[in-house]
Amino acid sequence: MKKTPFLKKLSIGLGLFVALSLVSLSVSSQNLSITASLGGSNLLSDLNAGYIPPYKADFSLGATYDINNRLRGRANISFPTVAADDANSPNAGVKNRNLNVKTNIQELALLFEGDIVDNENSSVIPYAFVGGAVYHFVPHPLNPIDSLGDVDLHSIGTEGQYLPSGKYADRQYKLTQLNVQFGLGVRVEFSSNVSLAFEGTYRKLFTDYLDDASAKSYILKPEWEEGIQTALQQGNTGLANRLKLAEAYSWRYIDSKGNAVPLPSTNPGIGFKRGNPENKDVFFSFQLRLNVRLENLFFSSDLYTPTHRTGRGQLRNPGRVF
Repeated sequence: MKKTPFLKKLSIGLGLFVALSLVSLSVSSQNLSITASLGGSNLLSDLNAGYIPPYKADFSLGATYDINNRLRGRANISFPTVAADDANSPNAGVKNRNLNVKTNIQELALLFEGDIVDNENSSVIPYAFVGGAVYHFVPHPLNPIDSLGDVDLHSIGTEGQYLPSGKYADRQYKLTQLNVQFGLGVRVEFSSNVSLAFEGTYRKLFTDYLDDASAKSYILKPEWEEGIQTALQQGNTGLANRLKLAEAYSWRYIDSKGNAVPLPSTNPGIGFKRGNPENKDVFFSFQLRLNVRLENLFFSSDLYTPTHRTGRGQLRNPGRVF
């Protein structure tokens, strides 16, 4: 049976959330807002030891529902990308390891968001949020090997996950996982219905493979070659070809002059390990978020209505914010 792509499932889930939210408009539309966010995401993993990688674009859409004056529920669908490249590290050992990754992520988060101060008394409102998310990720090389091209690193098993011996089967990892996230933000309310926020989100993960690197040791050439020959003898040419790619992408060591170092047949005695399974990966983001309340967007031509959801009867003056 053909599996439904995760992104399609994610979109269906968000669509159901939005549909249910829109049904509530006739009863409590003043409590519902739509949001759009744009910013950048970054990665803390085994492949950025000693430096901070450049931020990659992160776009989100979502909705919030006011539970009371200071607490709201929130749903986001996000499309972050994170990347890391040993070539940018100031550490010579890391630079020579020469691994790199670019991971595309799709995420659906359900959160609770609470204002730290009463929004009746200020137009600049700090807030905090916490919750969980389901996300899907696919790691690729940031700088593919010219002769081999781009590959899905998970599908080839760069740490021996798919060797016929099954010796490293415990290193297999799932591409769809859960995370716990929390963050802080500051929201500027220009009116009862329009606000702009800046926020940061930290995500605690339960995998060390967001960058496709975790094991401390490398699989040496004889073990790769044995696995490739076994796959060929079993008539599984597809697996054999994947193992050839895995061998090439598992080891990309270069010397101090930038020349490729062949994969060794015995203990390489190198100074920097492939990964560290004791530390889980982390990714985080910073975004600007536009919030628009739906009540008067749909039921009135006056977007900047002076009627506040809590009964305040005056329009906020953006001039006093700046």
